Amino acid sequence: MALKSRQWFQDKCHNEVRYDRSLADLANRAMELGPGNVDNTTGHILQAVGAVQEFFEAHPEHLKPVQGSDPKIPFALQGQILEDWLEFFAPRHGKYGRGEFGYNWDTLRNILTRKYGGKTTGGGGGDNEFEIAFRLIASFLD
Repeated sequence: MALKSRQWFQDKCHNEVRYDRSLADLANRAMELGPGNVDNTTGHILQAVGAVQEFFEAHPEHLKPVQGSDPKIPFALQGQILEDWLEFFAPRHGKYGRGEFGYNWDTLRNILTRKYGGKTTGGGGGDNEFEIAFRLIASFLD
């Protein structure tokens, strides 16, 4: 699977909302937080989009359990999925993917809280946006 852009993600979200599919509520929230920038979180969504795709490329066994979760709420990683994410994320640094995508492991690390292997303390950091992207991308990749 080739790494896809933020535009691919936005298009998928737009279609969920436009056709009132099961992921419409979550996709609408992703569009508000991403391109809509309602909470100054465009970068949070952007960085999550790339990282989650890479994670599912390395761990396709987690797609089905995430796809089977509630389509209206962000997917909070726990158990084996969380363990695999932390192991996957820990050694990664720097830019990746096509330059115009803007994906960077270090930027994501600065956004996420320690719960997800990041550096942010206090508040939720970018965890909510990460969980939204995690749930949506699992279905978009199917």
